Amino acid sequence: MTEPTTRQTDLWLDSLPPRRQRLLVWALLGIVLLTVLVVIGQYGFFGPDEPRYARIAQEMLERGDAVLPTLKGVPWMEKPPLLYWLIMGSYLIFGFGEFAARFPSAVLAVVTMGALYAALRPVYGFRPALLAAAILGSGGLYLGFAGAAATDMPLTCCLTLGLLGFWQFLQRRAGANLYLWGACLFFGLAALAKGLLALIIPFLAIYPALAFTGGLRRLLHPRLLPGLLIFALVAAPWFILMYQREGFHFILVFFINHHLARFFTTIHHHSQPFYFYLPVLILGLLPWTPVVVRLPNLRHALQQARQSPQAAGIVYFAGWFLIPFLFFSVSVAKLPGYILPLLPAAATLLALGLDRQLRRAGRLPRGSVRVASGLFLLVAAAAPVFAWYRYHLTWQGILLGLLLLPAPLLFLWLHRRRRPDQALLALTLYLLFPLLTAAPALFPVVAPYHSHRLICREAMTLVSSGQPLLIYRHFHHTNDYYTDYTCTPSIPSLTALIGYLENYPRQAYVLTRQQHMAELAELPDWTAQPLTTRGRSVLVRLNRRPGGTS
Repeated sequence: MTEPTTRQTDLWLDSLPPRRQRLLVWALLGIVLLTVLVVIGQYGFFGPDEPRYARIAQEMLERGDAVLPTLKGVPWMEKPPLLYWLIMGSYLIFGFGEFAARFPSAVLAVVTMGALYAALRPVYGFRPALLAAAILGSGGLYLGFAGAAATDMPLTCCLTLGLLGFWQFLQRRAGANLYLWGACLFFGLAALAKGLLALIIPFLAIYPALAFTGGLRRLLHPRLLPGLLIFALVAAPWFILMYQREGFHFILVFFINHHLARFFTTIHHHSQPFYFYLPVLILGLLPWTPVVVRLPNLRHALQQARQSPQAAGIVYFAGWFLIPFLFFSVSVAKLPGYILPLLPAAATLLALGLDRQLRRAGRLPRGSVRVASGLFLLVAAAAPVFAWYRYHLTWQGILLGLLLLPAPLLFLWLHRRRRPDQALLALTLYLLFPLLTAAPALFPVVAPYHSHRLICREAMTLVSSGQPLLIYRHFHHTNDYYTDYTCTPSIPSLTALIGYLENYPRQAYVLTRQQHMAELAELPDWTAQPLTTRGRSVLVRLNRRPGGTS
């Protein structure tokens, strides 16, 4: 779809020879991969999922069982095994640890970017394809999950490759059947990444696009039958083996509890309002949301979709984003990672909107540039305040604020010199540059607020198997992982702690919050000696007073 331009432009990206274009793409992918790989080993697991999935993969590898996921030896049937398999392979290369557990997500994030660029370039050209990959790979939400041992990135990669392959099939390109069968293969892998979403998201993305463009008959294509067979051959064996092992209990846990109940009920405690994903999307796509003032003309694309592959592509990517976005918004359970598979489509639409603006005007609107610049400066100024308020950091917060300035300043300078495409590429460094440069100084002091890796490892050098680490009013998902699942559950009260201490004749070690130290001082017959403070956590040695009851 070619729209008339109001101004002839001579943009830098248009003048690059093919060899330099390829170098620029590889540089983008390399910078993103390098950034994520530099960061992912510098902080411990956080949240409930990372330590859980890392441990499950470790147990499967140690047992030599690639079928049944277990946690502490108990079957864990919430998620399919693709992430566990990937982490197991990474463990074989790098050994157990955070870097190895997160390595697959980092690689798959870059693979997804490269696939998006490769699919878009033949249809829309170099500049929109590059911008789409840059927007996807430098957004905050995407970078966050690129460095997480979670199922979201494997699902996103498999669904993206599948949906892009199906799009190639719809364009009737040479080898269209191979694209169709490849798409079905990746949809099968997506089913092994997160279950039924591998069917739901493609259906919600593909069906409306075909309905609006008059292509529903393509779903009756005879070559689809081999594709469905490929999907079944990839996805079905694990589900069949699990049913043979666990019977109806597997159906109850996997499909009913973690699919239907998650969508319709609050049983998993992730309920959020309908509009939850709107701010998640706006913040998750920073720094790009402030500079996008135009999106592709969807009405015009619908009118031209049957004649123009570019217009049909816009309809396809709009369906890929909009309908699943509404689906996730209706769901009762909501987490930010759920919309990660929609970000490739969102990045494409934003890139096409930016390209349309550049083709029509040769520059970004001044109002948009001013709003974006003001927002970037505000974030840089707020970074030291946030660092002091949240983590009690001074110079690290100032450093972070300073490191958030170069990319926006370069963006402004390049735009004033009428190099808008270079200015947009400068925004790719907005988060990547601070992560690369500040990670060694920032992560060691911030990580203890979100992960108990360091303090639990210190505690494990002191406790014994007969007298494990006591957790007092300090539940955290990483406690179990970093104590090799030997610590006590979170002890809820001082009375309950006294009951535990009856089994400790002379000495005990307790992990608690700083705010609960005064309560430990009230323990009869015991003295509390703080040993280590990490973030808001304190490792305490309790010594029984002479003459105290044992």
